[in-house]
Amino acid sequence: MTDTRYLGEGTAIGLRKDDQAHLTLINNALAEIHKNGTYQTLEKKYFTFEVYNKKS
Repeated sequence: MTDTRYLGEGTAIGLRKDDQAHLTLINNALAEIHKNGTYQTLEKKYFTFEVYNKKS
């Protein structure tokens, strides 16, 4: 589904609203792979476009 009327723009991971433990784990893991370069390596290997449309 690509219609932004339903899901908005961007990427999401679904969690229960009260699941703070998993939210923290996911956020920490994402921050770490961005920090250590793993994310950029995977992005270059598997995608021909920028996954996150980074806005200045």
